[in-house]
Formats: sequence, structure tokens, C-alpha cells
Amino acid sequence: MSDHKCPLCGKPVDDEGIFCNNCQEAAKNRSSDFLASVTVKEETLDEQIQAEEPPTPPVDEPEQEAESHDSDTGTPPPTKKKDKKPIAYFIACGLLLIVGLGAVAWVWNEKRTTERTENDFWESRIKENTPLEYSKYLIQYPEGKFADEAEKRIKSLRQKETDDWTEVKKSSDINLFYSFLNQYPDSPFKDEAHDIMDSLCWNETQKTDTPDSYQAYIDNISIGNITGKYIELAKSRHKYLSTLVTLEGTALDSVKTVLTDFFQAVSDAKTFSIAANSTQTLSVFLKNENVNAGTISEKVKAEVKDKKLKESLYQPSLQNITVIRDSAGIYRTDIKLTVTQRFKDKKKKDVHQSYNTSVTLNPEKKIQVVAIK
Repeated sequence: MSDHKCPLCGKPVDDEGIFCNNCQEAAKNRSSDFLASVTVKEETLDEQIQAEEPPTPPVDEPEQEAESHDSDTGTPPPTKKKDKKPIAYFIACGLLLIVGLGAVAWVWNEKRTTERTENDFWESRIKENTPLEYSKYLIQYPEGKFADEAEKRIKSLRQKETDDWTEVKKSSDINLFYSFLNQYPDSPFKDEAHDIMDSLCWNETQKTDTPDSYQAYIDNISIGNITGKYIELAKSRHKYLSTLVTLEGTALDSVKTVLTDFFQAVSDAKTFSIAANSTQTLSVFLKNENVNAGTISEKVKAEVKDKKLKESLYQPSLQNITVIRDSAGIYRTDIKLTVTQRFKDKKKKDVHQSYNTSVTLNPEKKIQVVAIK
């Protein structure tokens, strides 16, 4: 024990202490009561503040330790963590801004791409410059920025096409129809043009009347130039003409002899000689039908008598003629026949009349047809 005494009660104090044990214990008790009262007041004040303020959402934070700590431990109360809501808010806003700007850029780029595609498509239609091509634009872009212009161009081109067709259809020149279809390949007049071309082509084919001409007609059908209304006739005629044999040498001379003798007999009006070189009945003889040798002879005699003729000569031109024989043995040839009337009156001039005729002989080389072409 030291001579040092407690300043509160005057009792002796241990060497290491300031207060005596009794005063020190009393001080501890007061300190605990004081801290307890302060804690109660703070909790009451917190409750009042919480009652006045709106509730806030709970934050996932570790549970705080009790606000009061054992004063003996001397451990300081835990500090509150900072609120992370503002940071998350700003991050979210930044992301939304980035997404928004990206969407705007995408829409703008898509618009430019669409406009560029439409412009390119329109330019390609202009290069073709046909009603069909402009119609394709209207189908692709019915509300396009060139829609009105496309409609105007279609009307203008159709009107010109109609005017051109009105002139072409009056013509008998098949080449004009080919030119029209080449200029207007998708014309609404295409079928009508092909139909007219078919008739024109068939007329020319019949005039030529050769295997090659009928084959050409058939070929034009296959490539779509004509409709082919006469295709069966063309095939039949082509098949027939393809079997024809052109006479040469003695075979040709024998036919020439028959023709010479027949027309000499007609000139002499000799019934027997006419009959010797012709069939019993000729289906056609110049301007007469279904006549026999006697009828021909009588007509010639009557003509000589009525016109007071010295003679009536029937003279065939047989130089360079072509005689053909078909598969049935029928002979055909075209000759120029000149009929000369000589009058008894020498003051009158001879009258000459020429005919282009088609002559047919049967397999026995008897003349059965002498028709004016």
C-alpha cells in the first residue's frame, strides 16, 4: 500500500491506481447507466425519424453489429457501406444511350441502302425502256418515288406502239412484221401479228410450191414466227414434193413428144390425134372443163369458121421445161402456150395470145389437164 489516497473519498489507493476500488466500481456503474440512457434516446430518435421518412428498399448488406459495444473492449462501431445505386443507374443510362444511337444509325443506313437499291433498279428499267420493264418497277415499288414517271412512260410507249402497229398491219410485206416484233417483242399485238404473218408466209409458199418452201414454212412455225394454221397442208405437200423425180434424157423427150403431138392435133382440129395423146376426158382445157377430144376439135373448127380464120395455131414453148413425176406416176410441167389466129383476109394482122399453163399427164403419159395459171 502506498501513501497515495483516493481524491474522491480519501481512502488509500493501490500503487498503480488513481481511485480506490469502491470509487472506481461506482464510476463504472454510472458510466454504464449513462451509456444505456444515451443508447435508448438514440434508438427513440431513430424510430421517430424512420416514422416520418418513407420506407426505402432493403439493401443486401451484412447485418450490423449491435450499436452498443462493450465499453471494456474498446471496439469502434462498424461503418456503413456506400450506396451503389447511383453507379448502376449511370451504367444503365449509358447502355441505353449506346443502344439508342446504334438503332438510329441502323435505321439511317437501312434507309440509304433501300433508296440506293430503288435508284439502281429504276436506272436498269430506263435502259430497257419498255412498258414491261416499267411495269416491273411498279410491281416492285408501287409507292416508289418514280411511280408516276413509270406510269407516264408506259402510256407514252404504248401509244407509239399502237400507232406503229396501225401502219404495219396494212402492209403485205412480211419483213415489216418481223421488224415490228423485233422492236416490240412483248407487244399486246404479237399474236395478231403472228397470225397475219402466217397467212402471208403461206401465200408465198404456195406460189413457190417446192419442198424447200414448205420446209421453210414448217421451220417458221417451230421457232414461233407464225401460228401454223396450214401446217398439216404444208407437211402433206412437202412429203409429196419430196418424192418427185425430175425427168431427164429420153424420159423427158418422150413427154415433150406427147405435148408437141397433142397441141399440133388441136391446131389441126383432128379428133383422133387429140384422143391419141389425151385421156378420154380432160378435166380442164384452158377455159373449158370436162371436155373430150371431139369437143375440143369442134370448138377449134367453130372458132376458125366464125372468125374467118385461115388457121388457129396452138404452139407450146418446150425449151428448158422441167417435167417431174410423183410417187403415183403423175407427170407435171409448166409451159408457155401461145395461140395465134391468122385471118384469111391478109389485111388483118395475126392475133397472138399467150397463156402460162400447167399441164398434167397420167402414168400412161396421156394429157389430162391443161389449166391456165
